[in-house]
Amino acid sequence: MKNSAVPIVVRNLGGNSTAKVFCDGGSRGNPGLGGAGIAIFGPDLAPLLKKGFYMGELPYTNNQAEYYSLLKALREAKNLDL
Repeated sequence: MKNSAVPIVVRNLGGNSTAKVFCDGGSRGNPGLGGAGIAIFGPDLAPLLKKGFYMGELPYTNNQAEYYSLLKALREAKNLDL
């Protein structure tokens, strides 16, 4: 299976330099246990942040987990001042 992740460009850092954010979420059972992961890379593709999140015991759908990962990624990008 090919990686279908598309980066979110959160800030143009000048020229061809951009920070890139990748995020993904999923649930086991749909609905079921949910989790999410994010990775933020600088212009040189050096990792600035990598995190995984367990969403808890409530049943979550896959779409909820995907949206959760997006929100977490944007919040973390803001915390990094991107």
